[in-house]
Amino acid sequence: MADASAVTFSKDQGQIVKESSQILKPNMAETSIKFLLNIFEIAPAAIGMFSFLRDSSVPLEKNAKLKAHALIIFKRANPLSSLASSLPGIRG
Repeated sequence: MADASAVTFSKDQGQIVKESSQILKPNMAETSIKFLLNIFEIAPAAIGMFSFLRDSSVPLEKNAKLKAHALIIFKRANPLSSLASSLPGIRG
């Protein structure tokens, strides 16, 4: 992944990144679980990669461990998180 300090945006592009980040923040938990559920829909075998899901009878969309894990993954992998925090006016 490119260093955020090396990325150059036009004024309009920078604004789009900022706005997108702000839109995602309040719904990060919901968006992150939807993201993982979409992956599982495309590649059901990926469920087996999560040891806490193998013997679980809890539906994926209600699984608290999966929700917590999805949020962690989404926060770390979301490029808007790192890019937006490097732009003026967006912190955290």
